[in-house]
Amino acid sequence: MIGIAILIVGILFLVSRSQNSNGIKFSKILNKNTNSNNLNGSGEEIDNEEEINEIRVPRQAEFDIPDENEDNFMILYLQSKIDARPNFESLKSKMFANGLTLKDGYFESSSKNKIPGFKVINMEEPGIFDEKKDISLIAIGLHLKGQKDIAKTFDHMIDLGKNLEKSFDMKLLDESFNKITDQTIGNYKENATAIDLKSGSYAN
Repeated sequence: MIGIAILIVGILFLVSRSQNSNGIKFSKILNKNTNSNNLNGSGEEIDNEEEINEIRVPRQAEFDIPDENEDNFMILYLQSKIDARPNFESLKSKMFANGLTLKDGYFESSSKNKIPGFKVINMEEPGIFDEKKDISLIAIGLHLKGQKDIAKTFDHMIDLGKNLEKSFDMKLLDESFNKITDQTIGNYKENATAIDLKSGSYAN
């Protein structure tokens, strides 16, 4: 069950990696050379016509620098009781009230500066919400690649999770399917803050 759940999350959160096959390209470097005789202190300079006096700074996109969070996610789960499963319409109302939108069978928070928000996904096959089926297991997940202000996004995720837990009498679980505690939340926030600091989210 856990393996299937993680696989579904991975597929839905997968972001295609853009690569520049040309590598780093430098134009010919421009050097203004001094005569080797200048070592004696004459100060005389000559232009070497064989050198081209121009340099092009490589563009950032020309560096194929991998994102260390390419395959990393921040995930919370919500598990319903067997005899108290929420239906799609009630869940949708909650999602819309919290600012999420429905897209291709899952919910997504608003993006910021073209950075995708977190997603809310049905963890039962086939991995999308169906208006005809009640809900047993939900994932609230954020793909960490390229993210900024992860700590703030996590606050939104945990607030939503607690809201759903209370509204539908569900269990809020961590990524290992253990009951969420204050200590667990603290660990998530500590990790999120560390990533933010490393990525420069607090630079300004």
